[in-house]
Amino acid sequence: MEAIIPNTPAAKSELKVGDLIIAVDGKGFENLSFEQSVSLFRDVKNKPIVLTYISDGDTPMVKLFITTRNLLVVKHIGRCLLHA
Repeated sequence: MEAIIPNTPAAKSELKVGDLIIAVDGKGFENLSFEQSVSLFRDVKNKPIVLTYISDGDTPMVKLFITTRNLLVVKHIGRCLLHA
């Protein structure tokens, strides 16, 4: 996980930045394009989704997260230039 969007099922779960999702509904990402990978998350609103992930804690372990899908509306933040 690169980031967790506030007020989403992920924000209300045990998922943390650094966790690695390895499967969606039992389907892994091997040999999938980015678009195909993203499509695994998309489905009918309120349909259950099961994420299999490796926790980024002291002792990595495989965990399951079960929730329902929801429509996410993400506001575009834009770009900014950071100076070192």
